[in-house]
Amino acid sequence: MDTNHDREELIASYLDRSLPEAERREFEEHLAACDDCLSELIAAQTELRELTSKDAADAPPRPAIGPAEGHRESPFGSPLALRRSRRLASAGAAILALAAALLLTAMMQSSRFDPDYREGIHLLGRLMEVRDAGTLKLSGDGVRAAAAGTAYRGAGLLHLDLALETDKRLERALARHPGSARILNALGHFHMVDGQPEMAEIYYERALRISPDDPVLLNNLAAAAYRHGETETAQRLLLEAEHRNDPPLETIFNLGVLYGETGQRELQRVHLERYLELAPHSPWAGEARRLLEAARRRPAA
Repeated sequence: MDTNHDREELIASYLDRSLPEAERREFEEHLAACDDCLSELIAAQTELRELTSKDAADAPPRPAIGPAEGHRESPFGSPLALRRSRRLASAGAAILALAAALLLTAMMQSSRFDPDYREGIHLLGRLMEVRDAGTLKLSGDGVRAAAAGTAYRGAGLLHLDLALETDKRLERALARHPGSARILNALGHFHMVDGQPEMAEIYYERALRISPDDPVLLNNLAAAAYRHGETETAQRLLLEAEHRNDPPLETIFNLGVLYGETGQRELQRVHLERYLELAPHSPWAGEARRLLEAARRRPAA
């Protein structure tokens, strides 16, 4: 595809759905491999948002509390370690060949290497980029309304296309690996991004039944419960996650947010300062500093 020729016209046609089906699919395949074109597409959507700033001002802000990036699940359990031994030197080649065969078999059976799972995660990343670029700050219902013809139509259509394909890929992978907490967690994360926390809760709960002690999954279920209005449940789950081994940094941040909302200022300060100490350059570091500064300025009760 010659995207250098009339690229702006091509992007405009894609956004208003006037591209023929074959060309649209070809362009989407190109977007997956071309960061420049994807950046231009997002920039065009940003311009659309700016042109409709009155509508954009009414869009709800992105919630501060959010799920951890991923489910830290080892693909094969314990890593395979091969040690040299003088007594086994003559059998070294055979051992390595057997190990390679076992490793390849494990990779083929692992959900991490499922092609639909990998593509679903790639599409989920693109879906998050669209939202993080500020082109679409709407709930799931708002996205569908946007695609129906409001000023957000271009952004809404792109979001819907990505969302439908992401959901299809991850559900297909889950059908092949029904016991994978990794895929269930990814589906929960997808529904969070898609503005459906009640659906996210279902998938996170299923994942927790498989890995009940995983602090990442506890954090993610807490984030979904919070966005669904279940603040007490969210705090209980976050405290459970905090007391597990190696809790995610998001748990520390999220507890700081909740303690601030419930007026427990000292606990808020402790958690947000700890978060900044551990992750001073994270995407949420600025928000943590803002919350701390606001707490300092607030008069004592």
